[in-house]
Amino acid sequence: MTSANNKKDAFSQLDELTDKRSALENLIDIAIGIHRQQLALEGQSLIARPSQEIPASSIHNVQEIEQQHAGMADEKLIQRLDSIEQGTHKVIEMVAMFAQLKLHELRNNEVKGLSIDAFKNLISDFEQRTQASLELRYLLKKRGVVLKAFKLPFPQESISELVQALKEKEDQCVTQIKEEAKGIIEDTRSLLAKPTFSDKMKQQLLLVQQEMEANLAHLDSGASVATIPNKFEVIVVQSDAPAGDDGHRHTPLHEPPRRPSKPKTTKEAKPKARAEQTEAKEHKPEKKLSTFRLLVKWLTTPLSTSWKSLKEDNDKKEL
Repeated sequence: MTSANNKKDAFSQLDELTDKRSALENLIDIAIGIHRQQLALEGQSLIARPSQEIPASSIHNVQEIEQQHAGMADEKLIQRLDSIEQGTHKVIEMVAMFAQLKLHELRNNEVKGLSIDAFKNLISDFEQRTQASLELRYLLKKRGVVLKAFKLPFPQESISELVQALKEKEDQCVTQIKEEAKGIIEDTRSLLAKPTFSDKMKQQLLLVQQEMEANLAHLDSGASVATIPNKFEVIVVQSDAPAGDDGHRHTPLHEPPRRPSKPKTTKEAKPKARAEQTEAKEHKPEKKLSTFRLLVKWLTTPLSTSWKSLKEDNDKKEL
């Protein structure tokens, strides 16, 4: 076999590795979403209890939550609770549908019209609403306010069945993640043994191998997939929780406060010629990368960057 053919085979194998890592990224996203679904559904079972006994252990930062809402009237808290839970009814039925899907259906790029990113957003919204409901019901119960239980759109006993189904699905995900991580480790070892790649490229391949080994060790120890060391950014969506007295939406109760943006300062207008030069520089189109350079770029990006998104952006650029 010629040197050119050897090089071609090596890059074909590298291309296969990119596809495998991309597929594993989606699987880990799904697994974390399934884990978070379980926790949120268990929270829903608490707010649906007739007794409305909400244990303090189910609330994040109890003292902080109590202090934050000490000056808010009961009526205001009830209004916020009603608005949040009205939206929850729309979300929980979709969550229940996803809980019943098989793993191979969830791994499909488009699940009944919902992409992986949309799936993550849905779970984030459901999780935020559930935690907000728990917090408000806990505060109102402590103040002696009598509340009706949250009315689920299905029998309450169905929650335990859904949670059990999700636990089984999470176990399936973990088993599959381990298998695919092992495959990626084997592929990187094979590629590292080839003379085709530069030292810099081999460093990046070694990094991928080490990340996969760390993930594998984490899961083999019995630790949760939710705390896997090399995972992707969790999308935090702004819930459509009710607006406050000032007409602005409240930050979800358990979300850390956002830093206020700095006020924009007014600057003198630049001369026309200089402005046009600046504008031309800012809008200068980026050149399209070769497949090799795109692969190098992908291997040097955080694990949260998908091959598909990089390739689609690159395809839009000029040669």
